[in-house]
Amino acid sequence: MIKLFLIGLVGGLLSGILGIGGGIVFVPLLTYLTKEDFKINTGISSLAIVFVASASAVSYIVNGLEISSYVLYLIIGAVIGGYLGSTISKFITSKNLQRMFSVLLLFAAYRMYFGNNFSSRFEENILLYILIGILSGLGSGLLGIGGGIIRIPLLIFFGGIGNLAAQGVSLITAIPSSVAAVIPKLRDREFRILYPNLGLSFVEANKRYSDPRTSPSEKENLKPKLSVVKLMYPQKLSEAEPSKTN
Repeated sequence: MIKLFLIGLVGGLLSGILGIGGGIVFVPLLTYLTKEDFKINTGISSLAIVFVASASAVSYIVNGLEISSYVLYLIIGAVIGGYLGSTISKFITSKNLQRMFSVLLLFAAYRMYFGNNFSSRFEENILLYILIGILSGLGSGLLGIGGGIIRIPLLIFFGGIGNLAAQGVSLITAIPSSVAAVIPKLRDREFRILYPNLGLSFVEANKRYSDPRTSPSEKENLKPKLSVVKLMYPQKLSEAEPSKTN
């Protein structure tokens, strides 16, 4: 319990200071200290980021962060990328995901050391923001990060946003992106728990249901099971959100 508290504390501090969700800390520390599978830890990290990024984003907004209307397109791209990345991760081994994460850590180290050297090169446009959102969202879904380590330098370099503004915008975007990333993983886990005899993940069962070669009787068997788990998330996530009232 103390280990998890310390992991959350360190991730939360970096979230507020650097404008990242904290996944760059959560995932390696969870993997090293809890001995859980890497994929499980990416899901835990994504869920934690929803709350950590929410708290950090509030502080940026209270301190006068101005939010451009272009942020909406960034969020749309990030949600799409987060969901796709999380779904794709089911077909990538934990070992390969760890290798990808190692490369990301090297990029993160470079970005933090030379972070002030980024400067704007392009004007704001909708397509650019959507593409940045998708790219950072893929990182979120695949590796359990908030995506800020990818999103912030791209926003500064291509979007012409100042460093502090990019950090605040990135934190806001990390919230829906992480929700989109964690839902497929939670559905997968729930499906295995509820229907262990099937020996299928949610993604595998959904793929089999959509396969025209699957018999009508098997489809009838899978349909209600898939519907139950689909309804559980994001409903369970909304129930887990902290109360907005004091």
